[in-house]
Amino acid sequence: MDFFSSTYNALRGPQGAPQSATDAIGKLSDRLSQSTLLSDRRASVLSLKGLVRDWKTEVGDVALPGLIEVLLNDCEVDADIGKACLETITALCEIGGEGDLHGGVGVPASVVTRANARDSGWRHMDYFLANETATHKLLFLLSDEAFYTRFCSLQLLALLLQHRRTVVQKYFISSPNGIGTSGILAILNDKKEILRNEGLVTLQALTNQNVEIQKILAFGGAFDSLLNIITAEGGVEGGVVVQDALQCLDMLLRLNVSNQTYFRETHLPSLPPLLIFPSTLTLTSDYATPQEFALQFWNEQKSINVGLIVGILGLFSRGAKEGDNIGSAVQRCLIELALASNCPTAVKVKALQGLPTTASAQLATLVITPYAPVPESNGDEWDRLDHTSALSAVVDLALEGEYGGIGQVPDSRPKVALELRAAAAATFENFVRREDIRDAVLRGMSPTDPDTRPPRASVQILSSLTTPPPQPITLTASLKILFSSFLFSSLLRTEPSSSAKSLARRILPFADRPSLSAEGEEKMSRSFFVPADSPTVPPSHGAGAGGDAGDGLGEGAGADRGDDDGDDQTLLQILIEHLSLSFLYRSKSWEGTSMPSPSLGSSEAQDERDWDRLISGYLILLIQWMWDDSASVKEFLDNGGLATLTEPINQPTGVDPIVKGLCTGLLGVCYEYCRLPGQVTSVAEHQYTK
Repeated sequence: MDFFSSTYNALRGPQGAPQSATDAIGKLSDRLSQSTLLSDRRASVLSLKGLVRDWKTEVGDVALPGLIEVLLNDCEVDADIGKACLETITALCEIGGEGDLHGGVGVPASVVTRANARDSGWRHMDYFLANETATHKLLFLLSDEAFYTRFCSLQLLALLLQHRRTVVQKYFISSPNGIGTSGILAILNDKKEILRNEGLVTLQALTNQNVEIQKILAFGGAFDSLLNIITAEGGVEGGVVVQDALQCLDMLLRLNVSNQTYFRETHLPSLPPLLIFPSTLTLTSDYATPQEFALQFWNEQKSINVGLIVGILGLFSRGAKEGDNIGSAVQRCLIELALASNCPTAVKVKALQGLPTTASAQLATLVITPYAPVPESNGDEWDRLDHTSALSAVVDLALEGEYGGIGQVPDSRPKVALELRAAAAATFENFVRREDIRDAVLRGMSPTDPDTRPPRASVQILSSLTTPPPQPITLTASLKILFSSFLFSSLLRTEPSSSAKSLARRILPFADRPSLSAEGEEKMSRSFFVPADSPTVPPSHGAGAGGDAGDGLGEGAGADRGDDDGDDQTLLQILIEHLSLSFLYRSKSWEGTSMPSPSLGSSEAQDERDWDRLISGYLILLIQWMWDDSASVKEFLDNGGLATLTEPINQPTGVDPIVKGLCTGLLGVCYEYCRLPGQVTSVAEHQYTK
């Protein structure tokens, strides 16, 4: 009753005469600073709160100074007045609210513009942040015992961070006695979920793009609080709360070297166990990865949570040094997750992208146990495959796709599947950065020692690269040849003084190769590729266009071709033939049409895109090969490469602009580096292309 009587006495005029809303707001505002009774000030705040919806501008312009005074003096003392005061200030500072719905005499509220309310929201917010005193008090109230005082303080702080983040961050850093840090951590450690969840969202805004605050919170105990929340919510099996906590953890670590160093020394070993991966399992460990890690049940939220953890692990994987066991365990975890688990494709992409170049050097010696889904089991049943090296798994992933194409819908084109194969190709490129490894892979494509086992990666790439372009074209075949071109290009992306291109010119894919002797079998086990890899060999060059890429190449593999001299054909000559054959097949598939149009069938239009993709792979590889290599340019031109390029360049229609541009680029490279005498010289090339 006291509240109603006080409100009535404040709103009625002298002798009960009616008064305007402006007069009432003025009287209520005066009572905030003049009244000595807490109950009177509480009643005034509650009355002003009720007027904010319709009279936001007037209440803020007149009463905001008094409300800030109440915030500084009374909120800590009385929980009710604190809740009402904080809610009123929050309503005054909101942007785009429904304030000022009064329209004046004869003016309906529906036609009143809300621009004034938006402007007043910015103005009130700037007034509140004019000095640091009110913000410091707001941070102090985060540690208050009253629930609603803490919750309303957190809501107002989140609103200020949303619109004036840099100002609030500056006041947070200057807060005395660390009241900001203690308040935020008190919210994170609170048992009430509504406070803790709201605190996680506020923490993300507070630490955004501010390294200093990230350091303050990290060394103040934020890592412990966040990891405790993740554990309490069920780890990666948790819901959105775990996602918010992991996002906060990522923001504290990313682009902050000092926080990364501190986290590596104190909390990093606790991350791999969240994925059921032992922190003691390093790259050099002989123990196998637990099956419960490799085969798990997945849902959308778990995929998001694991993706965030993988992103954090990638930060420490790239910064690992030699002899760092926990860094080695992180790298092993990422490799196993990408190559030997049933995790979603998007997570595998992040895992491969998180691997550093130093970890790629261990791919050849690391033995993994991959799994593949049982066909038509909808992912409920899995087969454990034979042990293999991580390098072979990377090459298989790039050439064949995830699980070797098992379970994929034919001709499906999901973007994430291509991203995974591209990440595998990038991982292989990191592996062959060292010249000795690169040369070993190239020598394995043309072994001369009967006692030497060719590395399986060499055979895999050569097999795909020498497979003739199929007719009719399929998405699977075009992508396989495209990525095999990318992998071989990475072997040639070297300094001019390197021997890589010289080794590539001597590759004779279909020459008869001696079988291994007993001594050779023994040497095979001592190669830098793991013994678990069983050698595979390329298909016969004379196999049908749709032949299996896994057909063997052994003694007499070139016999089906019917040309003994063709066994001495170099890889470069084979690529020129395949490029010319691809142009021929493409022209036949679109004979009589200039470019694909909407009137053409979707399957026909896609066939042309598949041919363009395959041709682009050949051209990109040849450009890389011809660059600064006169001997290769001479061989290319002497084997009809010039005519193969000029025909699509001179064709006015029917050729994709990208393909035509690549042909022109390759022709320019040949013109620049055509420096050896041969059938075609630079002058003849210039005259021919006119």
